[in-house]
Amino acid sequence: MIIDFHTHLFPDFLAPKALGNLTQVLLENGGNLPQTAGILAQTQQELGENQLCYTDGTASGTIKKLDEWGVDKAVVLNIATNPKQQHNVNQFALSLLEPSAGQGRLIPFGSVHPESKTALNDIEVLAKAGIKGMKFHPEYQHFFANDPQMNPFYDLCAQLGLVVVFHAGFDAYSPELVHCTPAMGLEVKRRFPKLQIVMAHFGGMFCWQEVLDQLAGEDIWLDTAYCYSLLPRELALQIVKKHGSEHILFASDAPWQSSAHSMEMVESWGLTSWEQDRIFYHNAQELLRL
Repeated sequence: MIIDFHTHLFPDFLAPKALGNLTQVLLENGGNLPQTAGILAQTQQELGENQLCYTDGTASGTIKKLDEWGVDKAVVLNIATNPKQQHNVNQFALSLLEPSAGQGRLIPFGSVHPESKTALNDIEVLAKAGIKGMKFHPEYQHFFANDPQMNPFYDLCAQLGLVVVFHAGFDAYSPELVHCTPAMGLEVKRRFPKLQIVMAHFGGMFCWQEVLDQLAGEDIWLDTAYCYSLLPRELALQIVKKHGSEHILFASDAPWQSSAHSMEMVESWGLTSWEQDRIFYHNAQELLRL
């Protein structure tokens, strides 16, 4: 069994435009940055010029790619980048709970924008409907993860048993300022010990030494999204050894990277079959109560 804990997709009518816009942002903001230029060039070499997407961004298209990659289930992380989007984003998330849309293989998370007046109420509605977690993207949503104004959101998610996934570390959208550092994630966890926190991108994109020094060994989950060809193997192994494979979640960040590449990365670490099983599916099963 394989569960990919970090994927993105969109309604069919919106997917081409959304992927086109996001690809343009990545090329414009990340193409000349030393942190990301290499991986973007590598992706284009594999997929074609100006192509950065391994799926078409739709539910059906993503499921076809999951079949190709040998993935059984995928968590879909939706993001409301402004308050006006929130309703539609969450209606889409709820629609993926229907077997006709997700085929029982997609696990949608909801999203609320910190400036929305209905955010707290919407979190409760989503939880009652069967949504298992919430995605917060501090870069796109313009807040710092440890801002005390976010406490009501975290408190409610903890009370409702909702998993919280943070985009953590660098993002090409805001290359000069990191809105969720490893230290910020740890601060939130210490404020809300019962809150199940997933720090995406192995705890913080390009903040991996800080992850090793500050997060490894703490009761926080790390996912492997968008780490293929970027996270140094030896540093990954140091983090795994200190943090424990029991708190690491297999993830790709599709459509921006493929599950197949992420599998290749995890398998290259030379872990035991028990450790790989924990990362590939068992941890996600426990966390999501599947």
